[in-house]
Amino acid sequence: RKRLITLWNTYSFFVTYARLDEFDPNSYNDVKQLDLTKIDRWILAKVNELVKDASLLYNKYQIFKFLDEIVKFIDHLSNWYIRRNRRRFWKSENDNDKNAAYATLYETLITLIKIMAPITPFLTDKIYQNLVCDVRENEPDSVHLSSFPKYRKSWVDEKLINEVDTIIAIVSMGRSARNIANIKNRQPLDELVIFSKGNIDLLIKNNKNQILDELNIKKVRIVNNQNEIVTYKIKPNFSFLGQKFGNDLKDIIKIINKLDSNDVVEKVRYKKSISISFNGQVNHIEPEGIIVEEQALGDYSIVSNNDFTIGVLTTLSDSLIKEGIVRDVVRHIQNIRKEFDFNVEDRIDLLVEGSDKINDALMNNKSYFLNEVLAVSFNDKSVHFDNSKKIKSNNEEVLISIRKN
Repeated sequence: RKRLITLWNTYSFFVTYARLDEFDPNSYNDVKQLDLTKIDRWILAKVNELVKDASLLYNKYQIFKFLDEIVKFIDHLSNWYIRRNRRRFWKSENDNDKNAAYATLYETLITLIKIMAPITPFLTDKIYQNLVCDVRENEPDSVHLSSFPKYRKSWVDEKLINEVDTIIAIVSMGRSARNIANIKNRQPLDELVIFSKGNIDLLIKNNKNQILDELNIKKVRIVNNQNEIVTYKIKPNFSFLGQKFGNDLKDIIKIINKLDSNDVVEKVRYKKSISISFNGQVNHIEPEGIIVEEQALGDYSIVSNNDFTIGVLTTLSDSLIKEGIVRDVVRHIQNIRKEFDFNVEDRIDLLVEGSDKINDALMNNKSYFLNEVLAVSFNDKSVHFDNSKKIKSNNEEVLISIRKN
């Protein structure tokens, strides 16, 4: 149900902005002929792979596996494609770039609802009626009368899928590292550190800006040795090893404590057994027999998997704290806009009354702040405001007053 709501919200997002900009899906014949960006080509390649998976899993009656793939795709569509493209939809000029974004999202939604139609018949037909029947002539009257999408070779791009999916994985791990340190994403941080088993230098270089933007971090650094940011402590799993070695457990523990921790960690991660010599014989310890404790070095918060070790520097400078305050105030103002039923494109006059610390933070980041909330005037005492609300930011009360410009 939650994912269906996410799909509906994605559809609503498209409809809201497409109507504002009078997007016409009949204005092009082939979406691939438009000025597509990398992320456009990625989402088209992803939905194309979903078509292939759907055909295979439907034929095998493996609906639950297909549902898992649908959930992953909707998450990528909403939380990556839409997130990364919001400004393309928001900008005022209707140029080729914006048209390509609309066309890409339109084609993706149409393909998605067609392959979901057998398992979500009513929702998909509701979306189809609006996106297809109301705007395109000579199309079937229902999604259930339309043809099942075909796998298109022109949309295939496995290399691009791997590249962007890797970036998404790194960003996801970066967010987890923030969560461990209990630092919200709206608080800027100074550094992201990445250790990778493979060579990702070019991949990071080509995608650095979007990684830093998504994680709200200033710079990224690749390290060649994970020991620069993390150490590992290995401990025996007494209950597991006790069943296997019985009275010899103490001697086994002594041997384990002398092993190279990095080598043991590597084997445990890849579910490989650890070989030890005991009483003239080679014994094998299963990965379940070892507990690995990860310990971050310095002021880093770290997360690891089989491919990466990701660290975020948790030290906060005064300027970073001020940026965090501004982002928090922006969040509150956006909520107030919704509460007072402002349209997404409405420009506003704005008055913020808070402490010197709050005001100093806003003034130091004024250009970013006003742009984010679409404010035309700021703290103009001659303006009369009808809508005001008290909020809490940085544990301080702030009075926000807004009106349509």
